[in-house]
Amino acid sequence: MRRGLVLGLCLCCGISARGVRAQQLPGPVSGPPQPLEVREGWLKAQDLFQLPPWLELGLEFNAEPMLNPSGGAAQQGNWIQQTTATVALGSGLGKPSQGWSEADHWRLDLTLNHYSGNPDYNLAIGALFPLQEAAFPPGFWLSEVSVGRQAGEGWFGVKGGIVPLNPEFVAAPILDFYVHSALNNTLNITLNDLPISPFAAAGGIVTLQPAADVELRYGLFNLDSVTPLAQWMGVTTGVQANNGWAQMLQVSYSPAWLAPNPATPLQRAGRSVQRRLPGGLIQFGGYRAPEEGSGVYGTVSWGMPTPLGLDTRLWLGGHVSADPGDGTGTGDLSPQFIGGGLVSQGLLPGRPLDLFILGLGRSGINGGSTGLPDNSYEGVIELGYQWQFNQSLAVQPTLQWIVNPGGAGQLPGILAAGMKISLSF
Repeated sequence: MRRGLVLGLCLCCGISARGVRAQQLPGPVSGPPQPLEVREGWLKAQDLFQLPPWLELGLEFNAEPMLNPSGGAAQQGNWIQQTTATVALGSGLGKPSQGWSEADHWRLDLTLNHYSGNPDYNLAIGALFPLQEAAFPPGFWLSEVSVGRQAGEGWFGVKGGIVPLNPEFVAAPILDFYVHSALNNTLNITLNDLPISPFAAAGGIVTLQPAADVELRYGLFNLDSVTPLAQWMGVTTGVQANNGWAQMLQVSYSPAWLAPNPATPLQRAGRSVQRRLPGGLIQFGGYRAPEEGSGVYGTVSWGMPTPLGLDTRLWLGGHVSADPGDGTGTGDLSPQFIGGGLVSQGLLPGRPLDLFILGLGRSGINGGSTGLPDNSYEGVIELGYQWQFNQSLAVQPTLQWIVNPGGAGQLPGILAAGMKISLSF
């Protein structure tokens, strides 16, 4: 009986041990890990109002606090911010462009901007060009009301109404990552004539796509309408009205050999990672404004293997503009600009979706409009790092060094520190 009791205890212990071991075994394999992507954002305006697929509503908030702890004419801070609301209507909005009918190509777009803060912070500290991209007079701006035909998979597009010059012209996607106005967006073209957003003008844009990677654009803008449209909602621009029509012509080429396809994921430690950088681009164009002359511009961006990060884009860009030669001394405040830099994804091993940003720019100064020698210049070096927390929120600390502020060689270089906070719904 004693043997039976011992045997029974052993069997019970064995069963119990097998039960514990069974719980420690790994579960069934569920397949390869999902690609690492930017997390889904918070509630979108589209979902909040339960809008139909033919109506899109967007709301974006950008704040750019900044201070300069040393250098320049004074040490002070500034908070400037931009709020943008967009509305689009069209039957093709919720459909893939491959299956569009003719009606699906057409859409109505509206953009309303609001700016607040001191747009003259740069002047207060002795810099000639704004250190913040959102440095525009405060108030509401009607920046677009247009009807257009999207080219989609076809070769022809057109847009007309109240339209801004950019992002249709000059702007290249790689420039959107910068904060300083000379590096961000429009290659520091500072002609008062041109309707650079949030300024807009009555006009039209024609787009031709003879091939999938080639695009030709022509724009015509009525400069008589720029100042009245800006003042319509109460903004005091400080810009004199100009006459005539401005013309823009631009060619863009985006071949596959310049950079990897943005839709192709990256690979890190055997796991796919969403690629956040744009494709490569070769873009050149020119403009003509009747009162203040003409100019040419261009940007080239490409991918190149570097020791930095998982994926890197390098870029070079610049513009050259000329006065009409009538001795008035007016024209582009910066008639020559050259810049370059790089944006790298995944610099830190544990942050594969973050971006490292470096840019340099040199802006020549128009001596006729400033009283400075024609060889004067102001330079900028910008260093930034962008945390993309999710699809709604990005935070980007930035450091800037302003070389030869004001262009006269009389002020020490400016060290400025800031933050760009982007929130979208």
